[in-house]
Amino acid sequence: MKKSSLMGASVVAAALLAAAPVVAPVASLATPGTQVVKAADVTGQQNLKNYTTRLISSLKGGNSDNISLASLGAKDFAQPTTELTNLNNFGRADFKTGFVADSGLIGHYNDGEETSAASASDKAFQGSISSIGATTDEQKAAEQHLQYTLTYDFNYADGSEGGQIYNTQELATTAAYLKNNGGSITAHYTFYNGFSNDRINSADPVYTFKTPSSSTKALFVTVNDVTVPNGTPTSIFNLRGSVADNGGKVLNEKGENIISSLSSSQFEMGNLKAYSVPGLTMGAGVDGSSMPNLVEGIYTQEIKFHLREIFGTGIGAGHEDDKINDADNAGRISFNGYSLTDIKNEKVAGISYKDGDVTVTRNVTVGKAGVTDAPYTAETVNGVVTVTTKEGTAAQVYDQAGNPVYSRALAPGSRWVTGQKRTLLKNGKVYYQVSTNEFLSADDVSYTANSASSSEHLKGAVKVTQIGKKVFTIADGNYGYVWAKDDDNNGMHLVKSRFLAPNSKWQSGAKANMTDSNGNTHEFYQVSTNEWIDGSVGSIN
Repeated sequence: MKKSSLMGASVVAAALLAAAPVVAPVASLATPGTQVVKAADVTGQQNLKNYTTRLISSLKGGNSDNISLASLGAKDFAQPTTELTNLNNFGRADFKTGFVADSGLIGHYNDGEETSAASASDKAFQGSISSIGATTDEQKAAEQHLQYTLTYDFNYADGSEGGQIYNTQELATTAAYLKNNGGSITAHYTFYNGFSNDRINSADPVYTFKTPSSSTKALFVTVNDVTVPNGTPTSIFNLRGSVADNGGKVLNEKGENIISSLSSSQFEMGNLKAYSVPGLTMGAGVDGSSMPNLVEGIYTQEIKFHLREIFGTGIGAGHEDDKINDADNAGRISFNGYSLTDIKNEKVAGISYKDGDVTVTRNVTVGKAGVTDAPYTAETVNGVVTVTTKEGTAAQVYDQAGNPVYSRALAPGSRWVTGQKRTLLKNGKVYYQVSTNEFLSADDVSYTANSASSSEHLKGAVKVTQIGKKVFTIADGNYGYVWAKDDDNNGMHLVKSRFLAPNSKWQSGAKANMTDSNGNTHEFYQVSTNEWIDGSVGSIN
């Protein structure tokens, strides 16, 4: 498809029209100031004007109509004028060539079915030229003297491409792409008076068919378990605020939290289910009608992300997950720090994948009234804990009160940034904080303090250099923690809970070099829009 403004036959026609002699009334030489015009032409032109006014009103209903592209097929569009034959010298088609019954004019479904787009819009032209309330004489004038051009523009939702569509094959291909990826197709009609070759109406009808774009090119999700007091209203767990209020995030490629803007077709919160609740069977559903206020115990809740709705789908059978896979391969999808690949391979407890959907199961612990924590002493630390559990056993995750979070466990050998060492007063047990409300027992990890050069925030001017298409490989046994460049280009900061798995490969087209405030030099490689990997954890080829 050509990436341009309107360049089809309508433009050629406009140029030819500009060069053509203007048809003017024939003045009588015998009687200055009077005009001689055939009465039949005057009546015919008025009938043509009346008909075209009705037609334009029917087509546009105002200035434009936006009808969902998702419900349309290629057969629901009329042929672009550039594809028609028997055009006149001005590159226009006769009205009856394209505007007779079952012509496939926009808004008309020629398969005989009343589908959503047609039935939803009483402004859509329904095919038969008599359906707009025209008289027989008006209809006859249109059939004999009305001419038109029809062109199409398209625009991708991300702004990467746009231009004119020249034939129905391009129209069908573009419509299929836009249904999955977002954008619009706009039809431009222009009508002409065959008596005088003049354009009839300057306010040409425009039909715009739109489909929404996917909300993001990346998805970094954090869903935390939560502890609330006895008597908390059950209904709050139907609100996405119960995720956000407990440190939950859904970040896009710009680092923006989009949890509030996800539609119901993209994000779904299930009802609570009893896990360990006195008087309730495990798995029993709990909602506001059966239990208005929560009683003490442990509940689970499934939170589902429909990735095909978020990222869009590929074209054709077997390609539904193409865009999801592309994002995952580029490191642009994670759930609680885990890649989608690990989730698909069932390596992550409490997070599952099926048919384009990721389901995160979180624990909701209901304690005694007014008690959401346990007394403790805290020590601020700056380091990394490495899971040291034996024989491939994952490390149990605990909440801030030392209760096991049964839906969460961390893989042996995995490394986690920690900023707090906590000792519970009730039993003297020691935990390291690895997320907002997630802790690992000191019995399951080893702790390594960060050196000054491995701080979470490095200050210094960052110089970015393009390196062409390269592949960065995380070394065996290393976890590539993700860094982000500061907005002012004068530092790099660690993105907590984001890391890349050992032996994973990542496309890179740029490197960033800096010298921090302690005089230490650093080299990072770009793996996403503003995600960088320390060059010391792998190799670039």
